[in-house]
Amino acid sequence: MKALGPSVILYAAYASLLYLVAYFAEAYLAFFQPDAILYPVQIIQLVLGVITYLGWMEVGRRFKNRLMLNVSMVAVWLVPVSGLLNIVISSSGSINVIYAFVSGLVMGLIVAVFGTALLGLRKRFGDLARVTGWLDIIMGVCLLSFILLPVAVIIMPPIVILEAIVLFRAYKKAARGPLGLTGLFHKFF
Repeated sequence: MKALGPSVILYAAYASLLYLVAYFAEAYLAFFQPDAILYPVQIIQLVLGVITYLGWMEVGRRFKNRLMLNVSMVAVWLVPVSGLLNIVISSSGSINVIYAFVSGLVMGLIVAVFGTALLGLRKRFGDLARVTGWLDIIMGVCLLSFILLPVAVIIMPPIVILEAIVLFRAYKKAARGPLGLTGLFHKFF
């Protein structure tokens, strides 16, 4: 597989933080403006999710974490397919319980395996990778159980922030040069 370059890791870090903004925007619209059209926000989330997983693919490649590379490759294809199906099904006005259950199982499995891959980065990133990995595994289990879905919804924002910090640190290690816009992050992370 061809290297994407360290800049994709930086883009992924920013994309994950922007994803969090879109996540809160979608939650706000869903709860406070139930008649709002959510498709534009959901499409933005799809694009940001793909960019984020492309960055994780590069992290897996650069730091020789095969599990990270493979699970990210699967997610790059699965996130848009799942998201587009979600948009199509929700546009019909009905909630498909079977689709929601299967989607939760598949995404839960991806997130749990992704957390395991993050644990494999702990030699490079220390406790940050360990804590983030375990939180991803917990979120994956919550998605898999379906009944603990509210817990996954609550712990997802801090996990995204921790993942972004790991991505910024990965960029710093991969680039080994001037960080440009990430100078502020370089100082703190």
